[in-house]
Parts: sequence; C-alpha cells; structure tokens
Amino acid sequence: MHPPIRTEVTKALKLMMVRGTPLEMSAAATATTYMAAGPKGREIVFSDEMVEPLVMVLEKGLPRGQAAAADALGHLSLPATVALTPVPGEALAEHKKINTRAHIVARGAVPLLIALLWHKTELCVFEAAETLDLLAASQEGVKAIRSNGGVEALLEVVARGRKRELTPRTVSVAQAAHLKCSGLTG
Repeated sequence: MHPPIRTEVTKALKLMMVRGTPLEMSAAATATTYMAAGPKGREIVFSDEMVEPLVMVLEKGLPRGQAAAADALGHLSLPATVALTPVPGEALAEHKKINTRAHIVARGAVPLLIALLWHKTELCVFEAAETLDLLAASQEGVKAIRSNGGVEALLEVVARGRKRELTPRTVSVAQAAHLKCSGLTG
C-alpha cells in the first residue's frame, strides 16, 4: 500500500474505532484483523498506533467487534517482535523493533480480554482466551493475566466447558493459557 493511501486508510479505521458507532467500530476492528494477519499489516498496525483503538473496541464494541478486536490483538502478538521500517531519510539506527506482547499488555488489553471470558457470546470467549494464550508466552503477559484475575477466569472457562456450555475448541485454548499462567507449562 502506498504511504499516502495507507495513511488515509489507517486514519479512517482508527477514527471509526475511536469515535464511530458500535457498528462502525466492529467493521473497523474486522478490517484491522485482516491487516494484522500478515507481516506487513502487523507492521502497519504498530507503526500507525492502532493497538489502542483496538483496545477501545474490546471495551465499547458490539460482541462481533469485541471478538474481532481480540482476534486482531492475537494476530499482532503472534511474532514476539515486529520490526518497523524506517521512514525514508531516517538513520538505520532509527530502525525500531517492537516487543508485540509487551506493547499490547502496556495498552491495557489484558483486563478487557479477561472480562470477555465471562461474555455470553462464545466467539468473544474463544478469541479472548486465544489471545490471552498468545500473550502468556511472555513474562509481561503472564504477570498481567495473573494480577488481573485471569488465572481464575480461565479456570472458570474450563469449568464451563465441562458443563458443555462451551465448545472443546474454546476450552482447549483457555486451558492452554491457564497452564502457562499457573506455571504448569511453558
């Protein structure tokens, strides 16, 4: 994507997530999920500071938008780091690497993802549990999950699965995240 077009697109998506209606927030979060699925898209999301608007959608969006925002954050946390391409004219020393998981944790995503574990919509529960599992691959993620009641909430998701309230797929990711955060696996 050419820089001027990219700037306009990301500016519009951020605006929709921050100031849009709940439906617009959901649409923007969904579009950002597709961007975050690839390496270049992840770079764009981080360099254009789109993580905080995604976190806002976790809090204020419709269930579909909340699930999309959680999914996007999960895609963003897949690689441990993302290297941002330097702006033309900057020195190579300006080439910046972002610790993806620490960045997402620092933007306040973990408490909102944990809150989604209690959601009545299973898609929200699944996406939140999956993203928490990915964030639990870092010390920052484990610490934030533990300090925000995430270990207990993940255990409750597993218990809901035993009652057949949730699908095995959802229970599996919640269980994986729980094991990482309780120190039983790495």
